[in-house]
Amino acid sequence: MIIFIVVKIVERKNQNLMKLNFKNEIQKKNYLLKKMARKYSEPCKSCNKQSVYNTVCRCGHHVCVKHRFPENHNCDFDYKKEGKELLRTQLPIVVADKLPNF
Repeated sequence: MIIFIVVKIVERKNQNLMKLNFKNEIQKKNYLLKKMARKYSEPCKSCNKQSVYNTVCRCGHHVCVKHRFPENHNCDFDYKKEGKELLRTQLPIVVADKLPNF
């Protein structure tokens, strides 16, 4: 009896998805992932508020809109070190040719 009910629920959900007329499977996957993300979002590290708009900071913590800036949630990620490393890898080393002695 329980298996029958579960199968019916899954069939109904699939019928509802078919009514949305996705152009391809990728759009369908993105829709389902966004829907699941809304349902299972983690609470903010600072205020413990659970919201749809919670994002993940570079330090790895989930933060709400109010605490999205590093100063507001005491972020321990080193932005200065990351910037220096990025410049070191992307910019070429420039060495000028020596001028001949006269």
